[in-house]
Amino acid sequence: MVFLNGEAIGEPGRYGQRIVGDDVLMLFNAQPETVEFTLPDAEYAQSWTCEVDTSLELEPGAKVGAGEVLARVDRSVLILSSAPQAR
Repeated sequence: MVFLNGEAIGEPGRYGQRIVGDDVLMLFNAQPETVEFTLPDAEYAQSWTCEVDTSLELEPGAKVGAGEVLARVDRSVLILSSAPQAR
């Protein structure tokens, strides 16, 4: 699992403004069997939105809650996002 913090963008915008983007959570299962992942608690996000699921278990736009345990099938990728105002 990889977490990309949308509030940790160090570069300023074109006009010097602070840039804040969505948080992104990427779950990779390269194993030949199912693996369980526990999503971060509500400190990071109340809920996550599915962007890409190569297993096709979650539709794009589906919501999953903070702290949920997701079983990911073998050799799959799940990409979730959380908008800054959703925190």
